[in-house]
Amino acid sequence: MDEMPKAKYVPLIAFAALLVAMTGVLLAIAAFAGWPGAFWVSYWFVVLAVAANVVVWYGLFRDKPRAREWFLGYPILKPGYLYVAAAFIAAIVMTVVPRCPVVVAVAVHLVLLAAYVILVAMAWYARETITELDGRVRAKVLFTRTVQADLTLIANACTDPTTQGAIAALAEKMRYSDPMSHDNLAGVEAGIVARVDELKGAVERSDYPGARGLCTAISQLIEERNLKTKLLKG
Repeated sequence: MDEMPKAKYVPLIAFAALLVAMTGVLLAIAAFAGWPGAFWVSYWFVVLAVAANVVVWYGLFRDKPRAREWFLGYPILKPGYLYVAAAFIAAIVMTVVPRCPVVVAVAVHLVLLAAYVILVAMAWYARETITELDGRVRAKVLFTRTVQADLTLIANACTDPTTQGAIAALAEKMRYSDPMSHDNLAGVEAGIVARVDELKGAVERSDYPGARGLCTAISQLIEERNLKTKLLKG
């Protein structure tokens, strides 16, 4: 197993430094307040808040995050930062309030913890939903991108200027076609793929008249697909 890159230790070190700093502040306040029982309860909830952030952070960014992962992960991280701040402030208040009942400290911190869990769950669900929808969109636009790439490659391999121009025009036409696919378009899209394969063979055989005829057929199929796509969208 590969060792964790040093960069991945940075958040852990940052959270550890934050916990040390907060511990120092809370210990100083607790010593001044006479070490009330509410302090110890509050302190361990602060530790829990920091630990929860560490777990969530590495759960989100196990691998090197890209900009998209940062964008989708931030709404999940934000409640954690707020939870740490709220737990720290609550710990200070519970420590300095004279004779604060332990049960009150526990209740307050449990409310904060519950709010944090709910917010993270909501944000995580939203992230998973966006990721799933993004995957579906990528799959639906794969057809147009693939056909456009195939036509571009065929055009680059064609040595007849007239035929090459016709194929390049087809690639451009596919580029500006509606990228979203649909199950009801399977037939016409299969026809486009079949004709593109025939076009590739014609170019390889230097059958340029046949290739230009296939360009006309493909163009008509693309127009048919575009029309049906508009009808499907209502």
